[in-house]
Amino acid sequence: MILDPHSIISSNFFLLATVGISETVFEVEGSQFRMYDVGGQRGERKKWISHFDDVRAIIFVVSLIEYDQVLREDLRRNRMAESVALFGGITSLPWFRSTAVILFMNKSDLFEEKIKKSDPGKYFSEYKGGCNEDEAYKFFTKMYIDAAGNRQIYIHRTTATDTSHMTVVWTACKSIILRNSLIETGFLVADSAQVEED
Repeated sequence: MILDPHSIISSNFFLLATVGISETVFEVEGSQFRMYDVGGQRGERKKWISHFDDVRAIIFVVSLIEYDQVLREDLRRNRMAESVALFGGITSLPWFRSTAVILFMNKSDLFEEKIKKSDPGKYFSEYKGGCNEDEAYKFFTKMYIDAAGNRQIYIHRTTATDTSHMTVVWTACKSIILRNSLIETGFLVADSAQVEED
């Protein structure tokens, strides 16, 4: 979540699971951002639920390779299914009615390799696309779009360790946050598009 548009991100930023709340300050094209990375595990959520005043954007990071994995704390629960439920719950909270929602479909490079060997249909009965990368990506993306209901979502397929691509993505996020701020202050009229994808 980005709370302050006046607040450099390393390639290791997305590699570790977050416990509690960690703050990172970084700069994109001269604008400073302050990001709070919050733990997504069930036990961590109570720690960050109260930190929602003045949120400008939610950046929800999905690990595309977790579709065939289970939660550490509940071996019967699929990680992707849990992530979709969490995303739906967060985007429906009243604090976020006018907050930009940015979805990073991350680990795209690893997903490209994994999908060749692991059919999502084994874990999601409604998926019928086999080991097809494009079909699986569309399926997973649609799960998140559906979970968010009638919200505008900005979707980016990412590989966090690809710094040149992440620079482009962060520049796009900066534009989204600025656009949302202009809408909030009445200087710009919102359009009706629900999903924007790069």
